[in-house]
Amino acid sequence: MIRKIVTGLCAGLLLAGCDARTSLDDTHSAIEKRYSDVAHLAPDQLGAQDVLLFDTRSPEEFAVSHIDGAIRLDPDMSPAEFKEIYGDQAAHKILVFYCSVGERSSAMASRIASVHSGPVYNLEKGLFGWHNDRRPLVSSSGPTDFIHPYDEKWGTLIDRQKQIKYN
Repeated sequence: MIRKIVTGLCAGLLLAGCDARTSLDDTHSAIEKRYSDVAHLAPDQLGAQDVLLFDTRSPEEFAVSHIDGAIRLDPDMSPAEFKEIYGDQAAHKILVFYCSVGERSSAMASRIASVHSGPVYNLEKGLFGWHNDRRPLVSSSGPTDFIHPYDEKWGTLIDRQKQIKYN
């Protein structure tokens, strides 16, 4: 009962962070409820060749590691800006957005769905879930096991704490 109350409070404070330990599963469930208009794609479904993958984290987070082939974009980008910059490249593609846990990317996916005629998804459990599943990450130097934690609070959702790196 207490865990449900804490999880509910965390869901309400998701952007501000959460002091209580909550699981990545609980965090994802809260995101799914908040963004009920967004479809979520499991990492093992990400193999299609007609996918464009977008990382909505900060440049500092992206520099530490990202999914190979991902395009970093500002999480505050408007749908009009997205269409202007990526419209031709995104045409007839499946769009998948991710961030650390799915909050920023779900917000982006929700906005972009209004200007994209094809499927738009959020990557389930974000990059933290990807990393926790030991899937490959890259940096500008090549393959890496490191991941940016967003901040100290959200970093608690990363299983391999020794792989946390800020820059």
